Amino acid sequence: MSRTRRQVRKPPSTSRQKRSDRLHRILVVSDGALTEPEYFELLNRHIQHTLPPHADKIQIKVDPKTKDGKARRKAKNNPMDVVDRCILLRDDDARKNNTKDIPKYAAVFAVVDVDQWDDVRRGSGNTSLLAKALSKAKDHGIHVLVSNPQFETWLVLHTECTPAGDQQGLDRQCRERSLLKGKNIHDDFPIDQYKRAAERAKEHHPVGVNQIGPKGSTGLFHLVDTISKWTCLDR
Repeated sequence: MSRTRRQVRKPPSTSRQKRSDRLHRILVVSDGALTEPEYFELLNRHIQHTLPPHADKIQIKVDPKTKDGKARRKAKNNPMDVVDRCILLRDDDARKNNTKDIPKYAAVFAVVDVDQWDDVRRGSGNTSLLAKALSKAKDHGIHVLVSNPQFETWLVLHTECTPAGDQQGLDRQCRERSLLKGKNIHDDFPIDQYKRAAERAKEHHPVGVNQIGPKGSTGLFHLVDTISKWTCLDR
């Protein structure tokens, strides 16, 4: 009588990752209370709807939040306050989730404008408040994305237009191209052009993280590069 060969169970595959291991959480804290949060909330929704099946999951947490087209709280428009809030939210999140199956923030971005904050008169000694904030961010692993002069520079890059170097010019461009309704993101905002906006930003002025670029520059393309790296959106 022949013996029945006993089947040997294969060890569990290590090639498959848990869903939580494939989730990349991003924290974005802005110095604006309405325009910036609405944009990043819109970007997050767009990414969720367009992710290919093989891509890792992305979750963008936005601070401050908006509700029904209105700001839920006053933003910390001082760049140092924005960096401090990044550190606070990141560390608080790590403490709360240290025993849960939730990954820590994979990246933390502070989104700030140059505005008047690069004036040494608003700092101490010969260092502006913005420069101090950038220095602190480097020490604490925070990625500051600076727009010069302001966030609308990034919005205009979603069109074929070259951003103006002053606030009045940017406001006019946003109005003429239906990018904003007052301080709200326009219903027809071309969010699907965010990758092209990143390409244009790099073509115009490839400013680094935690750096201040010239007028008409923005470092927000670094956020898009990070998303693309994790989600394989460029493959």
